[in-house]
Amino acid sequence: MEAVDKILSKALDVIWSKQEAVANNIANADTPGYVRQDVDFQSAIDDIMQNEGNTDNWTAPEALPQPGVPVKLENETAELDENVELYDSVSKITALRMQILNSSLGSAS
Repeated sequence: MEAVDKILSKALDVIWSKQEAVANNIANADTPGYVRQDVDFQSAIDDIMQNEGNTDNWTAPEALPQPGVPVKLENETAELDENVELYDSVSKITALRMQILNSSLGSAS
């Protein structure tokens, strides 16, 4: 698997981790004592890029607690929307890359 493919795959892993964190925040918005969680997408991508796609030992980041940051449903919903757009973009890039590779191999579908 080429570096670009690995980077795209790991980007989707980070997006999934972020999605889980936001879903947990929404589900626990009214839970007393719950501490908001977040996944820093940009830091995770920077980490992947620093390794130039060598992601064999890399795992998606865990959601980190954000003490003192309240869970506000309107903010979480905005994060959810942003994350969905990011997923759509990375998925489209991945699909286009596969089409280009298939076409170059003469197996366009």
